[in-house]
Amino acid sequence: MSFVSLEYGCLLLAAFILFWVSPRPWRIRLLFAASYLFYMAWDVRFVALLLASSTTYYLCGLGIANRQKSSGKITALALLPGVWLALCSIFEIQGRTVSNEVLIAAFSFLPVMLGANRLIGKMSSDQGRRKGFLWLALGINLGLLGFFKYFNFFADSVGGLVEQFGLSSSWTLTHIILPVGISFYTFQAISYIVDIKNKKIEPTDCFITFATYLAFFPQLIAGPIERSTKLLPQLIAPAKWNISHLHIGLRLLLVGFFKKLFVADNCAILANHVFAADNPEINTAWAFLGVLAFAFQIYGDFSGYSDIARGSARLLGIELSLNFRFPYFALNPSEFWRRWHITLSTWFRDYVYIPLGGNQGTWGATCRNLAIAMVLAGLWHGAAWTFILWGAYHACLLMAFHYSPRWQQACESGRAAKLACWIGMCGLTLIGWAIFRSDSMFQFYLWFTGVFQWQVTDAMEWEKPARWLLLHIGPLLLLQWATLKERDEASLDHHHWATRGFIYLLLFVFTATSMVNDQEFIYFQF
Repeated sequence: MSFVSLEYGCLLLAAFILFWVSPRPWRIRLLFAASYLFYMAWDVRFVALLLASSTTYYLCGLGIANRQKSSGKITALALLPGVWLALCSIFEIQGRTVSNEVLIAAFSFLPVMLGANRLIGKMSSDQGRRKGFLWLALGINLGLLGFFKYFNFFADSVGGLVEQFGLSSSWTLTHIILPVGISFYTFQAISYIVDIKNKKIEPTDCFITFATYLAFFPQLIAGPIERSTKLLPQLIAPAKWNISHLHIGLRLLLVGFFKKLFVADNCAILANHVFAADNPEINTAWAFLGVLAFAFQIYGDFSGYSDIARGSARLLGIELSLNFRFPYFALNPSEFWRRWHITLSTWFRDYVYIPLGGNQGTWGATCRNLAIAMVLAGLWHGAAWTFILWGAYHACLLMAFHYSPRWQQACESGRAAKLACWIGMCGLTLIGWAIFRSDSMFQFYLWFTGVFQWQVTDAMEWEKPARWLLLHIGPLLLLQWATLKERDEASLDHHHWATRGFIYLLLFVFTATSMVNDQEFIYFQF
């Protein structure tokens, strides 16, 4: 169920009406039902994974706080994934089938949870018990994420390595389907359990509330990655009706649809052409146009999704985290990551980089910590060597800035120095996006070599595509110029009401008249 589909519009409208007319105790149940209905629309079988993650982190969170549930309640919750898959198999919901092996694996979740809860709960050491429940939760859910997201990648890599030595990798592998949103809700659950372990929050006793926190439909598929300290209190104590919820929600939806349908989907035409697998050798102009188009495609696509998610949640009185703040205005890589995909970059900072030691150790230790955090961030985006290279590339940029006083001073100097830093950072960012967009290392090599293939005779060939690109990124740049002084990219509150109305009208016209069919959100694949 895509955000730009009629089905989602109907779901959101129904949730909006029913949420505000329902008594407060029923609102969390409504959000739970809407969230699972939304996820079922993708593939009904993967609801079992969501139930398994919810059950694991819910029970382990209570276990860390020494508030374990009874064996009967653990049994009831641990049976949910298996029972759900059994129902899918019996009634063939969505025409999906479930193999016997998968059913056995799902029902084996029960003895694992029962046995682990009993074994860990009997530990005499409070510290040992807390660590035991923490590693149980991380082990199960990171294991699921690793299997579904990286099994094929590592198996293919091993097969390729074996063949390099002249041997034959004759094994047959089953293609593993990646459950949509698994990377996002897994990271959200990890932050919950780690914060409980560090005594920053108390676990919730209500399973429905926690399951809704993990599966909240506006941000379930592609973020923002919410912390329990921000989202859970809003679910436990729903907001009172205020007309500002409607105003802000609709504004965010409009800006989000504009970024997605008008900017991202139109820029995708050029990006897909340049990075096509069968594309002939490209020259400098096409290489630049292609990567510039992708830079605005991924920004419009992902920041647009975040705005739609924030707008959808705000209609329900819930405020999600800001995820983008003018990232292409950054003067250095550190600033870029404070502006781009903010909830992910702060997640890696708080749960990977700082626990490893951050920048408090030696030069070598700091470089090691940056490399681990950024390579993991690259691998999180996808199971491919290009994503690992992209993460390593940004780690090198961060190291270079961290240990370059001249670069740091230039970012704080006059306009000329800042302009030079901005131009340089734009170029470095585009190289990173070329790595990210390439389907293989060889395709990136073709793009990189194409950068140096300047052919003046082909100038007329790319003038029309350049005008097309400018036509679709120009309005976005004007919108950002109009909101530059605000913390939120989508906020126009500082303008006169007539100016705001005129801008909203233009955004609506641009969105409604976009001639490109909807393309799937890029981050759905992660």
